[in-house]
Formats: sequence, structure tokens, C-alpha cells
Amino acid sequence: MGGASGLRIGMLEGNKVDGYITVGTGITPIKEIRTVKAVIDDLMQDFN
Repeated sequence: MGGASGLRIGMLEGNKVDGYITVGTGITPIKEIRTVKAVIDDLMQDFN
């Protein structure tokens, strides 16, 4: 299990036995549960 092949196997194929999965601390904690519509509406405000 090495290099990019291990990453591909773990992250893209979901095989945690033969590959590996990376996680980072840069992920913002979830503060509220929102509908998909609410998220899309917020994102689209920049384009209106």
C-alpha cells in the first residue's frame, strides 16, 4: 500500500483494507442541519 495507488484504493474505491483514507483538520464542524434547497439558495445568492 503505497503512494497514490493506496490513496485511490482507499478514497475512491472505499477499500480501507488495501488502501488508506486521509482526513484533515481543515474541515469545519457541522453547526446545523439544512435542506439541500437552503444550501443551494445560499450559494446562488452570489449569482443573482
